[in-house]
Amino acid sequence: MQENLSRLFNPASVVLVGASQREGSLGNLIAHNLIASGFKGELLAVNPKYQQVQGIRCYANMASLPVVPDLSVIVTPAQTVPLLIEQLGAHGTRAAIVISAGFGESGTEQGERLHKSVLSAARKYKVRILGPNCLVDADYVWVTEKIMQLAQQHSKGRIVSVLEGGYALNALGRCAAAHVKELML
Repeated sequence: MQENLSRLFNPASVVLVGASQREGSLGNLIAHNLIASGFKGELLAVNPKYQQVQGIRCYANMASLPVVPDLSVIVTPAQTVPLLIEQLGAHGTRAAIVISAGFGESGTEQGERLHKSVLSAARKYKVRILGPNCLVDADYVWVTEKIMQLAQQHSKGRIVSVLEGGYALNALGRCAAAHVKELML
């Protein structure tokens, strides 16, 4: 299990499922962010519509991937996610970030069923999942940058910030890496 967590937080390879060339789509934004992050590992993408997205080679499905990615980032409609987790798990991927929304947090019976299906597939293959619905309002980025600016201006004191959500913690981590000596999460 510890190895699966390290694949989630320190992957050597990442596949973006739902990559897109469509401007403004999550699949396009996440592809851009993966490239811009300076990730040094292998980047792959899955979407049968494209040969490549932003220079990342795109494959038609999980079975056609040339390697078993450590981490999968999923940005497809909620109803596709249980099967994708099943396919990724069968392929050997053991960590996934599910950005898609429409699961238990939706408060609907269908959302609850989808949530249970995702968990069932994840348990079957011991896939660690961050999410679903882990992309939140971009204002977290602005708030986090303001917190870091405050920390720089008042470097002798301590600043406490309470944030919720994977995207918020990611933004805080990126800003902290550039400006903070000590960070406790």
